[in-house]
Amino acid sequence: AGIVGFMVGKPMLMGPIEDAKKKLIVTDRLYETAQDKDWQVDLAQQSIENGRNISLPPKATDAQRLYQSWITNLGEQCKFAQLNVTPGKTETRKGKYVSVTVAVEAETSMEGLSRFLYMFEQADLLHRISSLEIKSTGSQGSPRMEVTLSAEGMSIAGSPSKGDVFARTHLPQTLDADATEVVVGESADFPEKF
Repeated sequence: AGIVGFMVGKPMLMGPIEDAKKKLIVTDRLYETAQDKDWQVDLAQQSIENGRNISLPPKATDAQRLYQSWITNLGEQCKFAQLNVTPGKTETRKGKYVSVTVAVEAETSMEGLSRFLYMFEQADLLHRISSLEIKSTGSQGSPRMEVTLSAEGMSIAGSPSKGDVFARTHLPQTLDADATEVVVGESADFPEKF
């Protein structure tokens, strides 16, 4: 009678325990989902902060002027001839970002264009080349090319104000050819770690 009573009563006794186990499984899954969402939010916040560190100044006019100047200097370093850099459209999404565009027209060699694209891509800056057109003036030797491109730079809301696209300083003394260290006049705007 005791065994039969236990068999009949077992589902009633074990029911609450089974329900508690099911609730524990559901709660564990909800906790894991919440942890995943927290991780995704942290990752997104870090991405936004990194974007602020490599973006243009927050004011559209400053961003346009500084970006145009930087692109001009880059083109000159890469020996672009007949270089013409003009401001393009500016797009502002209040509270989110500012986007500025510059148009570049120049004549250069394959080496100059390759150097420009490499240095453009290596710059730790929130920007891209949105269009690129190349017309070759010949097919023998190292022909000159007519290059037309649009470069677009961006500033994320909350970015720090800057006086230039990248930090600048001066050398207080002449640098020797065999020097292994560079002493700069002021390093306040430079990152502490590379």
